[in-house]
Amino acid sequence: EKNVREKLKWMSLSANQGDANAQYLLGYNYYNGRGVPQNDFMAFRWVSLSEKNGHKNSNYMLSQMYFLGHGVQKNRALAHLHRLKSAELSKSIAAMYGSAMDYYYGRGTDVNYRLAERWFRLCVSTIEEKGKWSTFKRTVLAKCQYHLGMLYEFGEGVDRNFNLAIKWYLESRLNGERWPVNALDRLGYKDRDS
Repeated sequence: EKNVREKLKWMSLSANQGDANAQYLLGYNYYNGRGVPQNDFMAFRWVSLSEKNGHKNSNYMLSQMYFLGHGVQKNRALAHLHRLKSAELSKSIAAMYGSAMDYYYGRGTDVNYRLAERWFRLCVSTIEEKGKWSTFKRTVLAKCQYHLGMLYEFGEGVDRNFNLAIKWYLESRLNGERWPVNALDRLGYKDRDS
């Protein structure tokens, strides 16, 4: 308890002097109620300052705050812009997947299947390059592969290609996604093992 208060004291001093990392951590602590009372408004204040001072992780947290309306009025357009910035700057898998979903469903931006496909592919390649998958990464990988299958099945932003759709659906299914079963049935795919 005393150690936490001491850390927060020094963190606050550094944050007030413009240290972007201290600002981000202070905002994170307020957001999660770690060592301080949970306060979304203070969290937004500190995370916004850290973003202005160049902290690379702040954009993803801001995107979530704007998306959910935590500490700030909900704003899907600003959520999308911060998520996209996070995907570009920090190569955050969550931000890449979120950006792809924004473009796929038109959340805070226009529907743009070409950009959705780009971000789904980038997310897949980033996860595959990093190897050693956590449950979270495997789940995101499977969801990206599933959506790539949908893009190819329906020709959204890409040329319609059932073979590529099946390839992506199979990879998604292998990584634990359950929805490809219906898509594979719809495309008339039969497992060679059956």
